[in-house]
Amino acid sequence: MSDDWSANWSMVASAVTLVGGYLGKWYSERREKRKAAAIERKKHQVLFLGRVVAAFQVNYEVYVTYTAMYLPQSTRAWARLIEQHVPVWYQENIVAAKEVAVAKGTLPRYDLQQTLDDLAVEELTRRLHKCELPAAYHKAVKDIYGMRAWFALVKTTILPRQEEIEQQILANLHLFDEDPDGRHVVNSLVTQLFAYGAEYRRVVAMWDAGDYTHITSTVGFPVKVVAYFNHAFFRKKGELAKLTYELQTYDCCFADNNEGISAVPDTCDTKQSGSPHTGTITAGQTVNDVDHSTRDSMVASSVLGMPDAADTAAPGTGRRLCSC
Repeated sequence: MSDDWSANWSMVASAVTLVGGYLGKWYSERREKRKAAAIERKKHQVLFLGRVVAAFQVNYEVYVTYTAMYLPQSTRAWARLIEQHVPVWYQENIVAAKEVAVAKGTLPRYDLQQTLDDLAVEELTRRLHKCELPAAYHKAVKDIYGMRAWFALVKTTILPRQEEIEQQILANLHLFDEDPDGRHVVNSLVTQLFAYGAEYRRVVAMWDAGDYTHITSTVGFPVKVVAYFNHAFFRKKGELAKLTYELQTYDCCFADNNEGISAVPDTCDTKQSGSPHTGTITAGQTVNDVDHSTRDSMVASSVLGMPDAADTAAPGTGRRLCSC
């Protein structure tokens, strides 16, 4: 009897072990499949977001180059042209335009010898559709070298990159994490970005017809959309790194001990796959595994080309980050 009891328990134990092994294998395979699917999705997200960020970067760089070469001279030449052709309208509106510029809090670019009057003229361009311009103006505006350069810049670079961004967004709607809110396909920033592009296409169509009433898009560019995509790109790239370990993380350069800049080694092994970022950090900052403030600073300096604190600090107060 005891032998039968032992045999039965042995069979039960074997069955439990077999089932447990099967369940364990099933769970392990399921987990690996989910991880593989997550990695694949994040790879597609990084590629999509990277293309959008790169297009924004190109537009920013060419705009910076244009302003350095042609502003504020082209703005002043355009103002003289308006004053010449519609002097009464110019005098009636320039004061109000200056008040709007002051209210917006926009500061003149002193590195370009820009003045508040120049900002007022830029504001005036958004009011020109209320003025009946003579045919002579539309011919003369093309004689201003800086304005011809602007028209070419919009047609050959800014608008094509804008359309590239729009196409990338429409082709990858499934890669956005947030759910539509009922009013927008993605969110309000993306909707504003599409409206900006649509309005610029209308303006360019008017240029092609010989009408230069509008110099820029009457719908302002949603500046925050750039930060939105930059943040999403670096966040997804970091998440992909944690899942695959194919890219180096911040741990290669920083000990998780809140030591700040003193914890940065002089050299960092960057032999693993992945491209290094070119951001910098300043003395006194602390970088842990996920430090969004430093990451956003890196975005501003390396992706948008904007100077951060390290760019203007004294030598030795900032160091380059390794790849993340």
